[in-house]
Amino acid sequence: MDGTVYVGAGDGTLYAVEATAGTRAWTFSKPSEPIVSSPTVSGSAVYFGADDGVLYAVDTESGDRIWTFDEPTGKVSSSPTVSDGTVFVGADDKTLYAVDADTGDQVWTFEKPVGPVSSSPTVSQGIVYVGADDRRLYAVDAESGEQVWVSDDPTGPVYSSPEVTDGTVFVGSWERLLAIDADTGNTTWTADVPRTGIDSSPTVVEGVVYVGVLDGTLRALSAEDGTEHWSFTDPAGLIASSPTVLEGVVYVGATDGSLYAVESASGEQRWEFTDPDAGLFSSPTVVSSLEAATSAGSRVDFAYQ
Repeated sequence: MDGTVYVGAGDGTLYAVEATAGTRAWTFSKPSEPIVSSPTVSGSAVYFGADDGVLYAVDTESGDRIWTFDEPTGKVSSSPTVSDGTVFVGADDKTLYAVDADTGDQVWTFEKPVGPVSSSPTVSQGIVYVGADDRRLYAVDAESGEQVWVSDDPTGPVYSSPEVTDGTVFVGSWERLLAIDADTGNTTWTADVPRTGIDSSPTVVEGVVYVGVLDGTLRALSAEDGTEHWSFTDPAGLIASSPTVLEGVVYVGATDGSLYAVESASGEQRWEFTDPDAGLFSSPTVVSSLEAATSAGSRVDFAYQ
């Protein structure tokens, strides 16, 4: 990202912020509704959706609009994924869209879900994996938009974005974390969680799955069989943020405004950065010795190692 943090805000503004100094590079304020979708950078463009039902492509250097895609008839809270020149994004109109990354032209639509597609797509080996509010995880051919398989094992809406590692799809739902065979859609194992559910997207590093749960716990489980290694509890907030793991440390935000650094091997807390005025919902991004996390408002919060 060339030392720049891109973040959307509830006032419909996309901010480009210089990562080390915290100074504003530019703003883009075309959306008329909040930006819940996390921006995705590919090449010289940043892609994001907004609650006005539009997918935007903006130049990373100038902040000028490249194109807009306004086919969705519902909010675009799903974060875009870019693969092989195509942007994949879900919308509240129960549709997964494939859009040409250069032109903004529609490539195909997948309309099988019977609920909003809030989960952000993951692309692996030519397959798009995405969850929906209809309690299903879908595998879709990235080129044609045809369904490869569907799993109805999730026990609730799938807001969590799938993580694909070593032929297995890891995804959270209302009452469980699931490991699903990426080729067949068969469930390999499940791990039960409280009915508060999982909004966080799993992160898999060296055979361990790290995931936040809405009961305020960060959990580490075996990627092979789902056995729990440890859990870390935030005493005051919910963990909807997706963990980031780097050099033996797990970084995760909580809704009480706390950003935690936790030892990946033991679950012991290394440090805590707290901003009581803003909950943290997005995934921390680590740039050199700087961690950045977005808040519920329009501010970007930083913490140093």
